[in-house]
Amino acid sequence: MDNQSEKGPILGIIIIIVLLVVGGLFVLNNNLNKAELTPTDIEGAPDSQADSLGLQATSTELDSIEADANATDLSNLDAEINQIEQELQ
Repeated sequence: MDNQSEKGPILGIIIIIVLLVVGGLFVLNNNLNKAELTPTDIEGAPDSQADSLGLQATSTELDSIEADANATDLSNLDAEINQIEQELQ
């Protein structure tokens, strides 16, 4: 009877350890399979705002600079901030 009472707790501990190892492997596998953006992916993404800045005149005349400044749309510079904040939470 002494031998039987010692096997229960040992078996329980072994089962708990096996479950922890399996759970850890599952979490590790899920973290490795996530598609993460690399800096190269971000740099290669099309950016219409940056493209429009390349269309500005190269003149140093005040009227030309003012026309470029008025044509530049800065209203959506922070459009992605909410998305970035959600990803960081």
